[in-house]
Amino acid sequence: MRVTSDGNLETLIRELMRRASLRGPECAGYDFEVPENGGEPDQAYLAEEISMLVKAELLAHRRKESEGDIIEASLRIISCISGVRPDSPENLLRLRAAHAVADPFVARIMRMSGDFVERAVSAVRSGCDIVFDSAMAMAGVYSSGVLKRCRMHCYVHEPEARETAEREGITRSAAAVRLALERHRGAFFVIGNAPTALMELLRHGEASDSVVIGVPIGFVGAAQAKDALARSGLTYLTVPGHRGGSPMASSILNTIGGMA
Repeated sequence: MRVTSDGNLETLIRELMRRASLRGPECAGYDFEVPENGGEPDQAYLAEEISMLVKAELLAHRRKESEGDIIEASLRIISCISGVRPDSPENLLRLRAAHAVADPFVARIMRMSGDFVERAVSAVRSGCDIVFDSAMAMAGVYSSGVLKRCRMHCYVHEPEARETAEREGITRSAAAVRLALERHRGAFFVIGNAPTALMELLRHGEASDSVVIGVPIGFVGAAQAKDALARSGLTYLTVPGHRGGSPMASSILNTIGGMA
């Protein structure tokens, strides 16, 4: 079904609202197509944004505005846009990561090893050592529930990491990973910021028993590091390309904590 209009913005909004009322809030306007005579890329993008706003507005008015209801509504919207349904632990991780960075596409492209959920949940239940590449990612982790049993570490600001970085000509993030591998064999690594930290981790055999959330963000080295992680044979979760970040990394870990 195509929208029949002259491309007028108000007409597009009215049509989206009409579809939303007919189809219900969960997937309002999901199959929206821009008319052929108004199909410029910028208008197509704008129409998608309008569609998302319509969904959010309808859900906000039909549901209570508690924190839990808002998160649930957000996840339903992301599920509708991405086509990823919350019908498995793996898909819940996809949706929560997408929610953390407000990017539904993340839910579709996330990759993980077949044993990731089982091993990650088991590690958290056992009260494992968790190593972060940044203080920001560590600060985003819930300090209650099962994760409270785990020992959290971030060595990027340690004097020893700084000295190693200067001596070896590497980044402090990479030096911090070396330090962590010396102190915590088989630790759970959460990397959301520095591609160099992930590449350093992959260079060392000491990481062979580790579970790795590897979602460093950026345009220099991030995609290559994540591709290498996916080929490494480690138990891993990643998001290909430049997307990622500390909020995504901590959200994934928090979701695992909720499963444990």
